[in-house]
Amino acid sequence: MADGVGDRFRVVHHPVVRSCWRRWRTQAAQVGLLGGFLAALRRVEWRLTHEPVDWGEPFHNLPGLHMIQRRAVEWFFLLAFAVNEEERFVYLQNVQLLPNNPLE
Repeated sequence: MADGVGDRFRVVHHPVVRSCWRRWRTQAAQVGLLGGFLAALRRVEWRLTHEPVDWGEPFHNLPGLHMIQRRAVEWFFLLAFAVNEEERFVYLQNVQLLPNNPLE
């Protein structure tokens, strides 16, 4: 895919997801993992804006919204997001910490 701005997907984070990112950023800084956390967050954002239809596994079809829900893992995170390929839109619905990670 070309890397022009018009080729990217617009990403919206659910408010609870934004709150989680803020909380985990603080925790990552406290345990000395801020650099890894920020790098993982950049990778998540890049994958959601550039290749959401190829990242993770589809798990639910939302035909009324023309969206496919997907799950993916990055670093210590399990993400759930919905993709509308026609409108080039991604909604990051949920993010969870994987078990046995230093941010718990």
